[in-house]
Amino acid sequence: QYVRENNLESRVIFLKNVDFKDFPAIYQSAQMLVLPSFFEGFGIPIIEALWSGTPVITSKGSCFKEAGGSDSIYVNPNSPEDLAAAIIRVWQDSALRKQMILRGLDYVQRFHEKKIGEQWMKLYQSLHFK
Repeated sequence: QYVRENNLESRVIFLKNVDFKDFPAIYQSAQMLVLPSFFEGFGIPIIEALWSGTPVITSKGSCFKEAGGSDSIYVNPNSPEDLAAAIIRVWQDSALRKQMILRGLDYVQRFHEKKIGEQWMKLYQSLHFK
């Protein structure tokens, strides 16, 4: 409604029914992921963005810090001013954006399936009773 009322239809695109295989290209084409959510089960879009080398701006609280790491930006989702300031900061500061990309890619490695598998195997082995 806001987009329509402010004549932003040519600048805001709502994608619908996107095939999962197209997600990487969408993330990789983006300047940043902005996810001002109040609750997520885990924050999979955050991890997908980081894997794609896309800086993340998301909400304080919930699971967001665990999914996004220390180099994503966290804002109060009830504050349009905080959200706007974060977007402008990432948009205008190419050094910050580059740092967020590099550190985000490093951070997200902890969610690689091989790493998770190794952690599960260690857990199973630690539970082995003789």
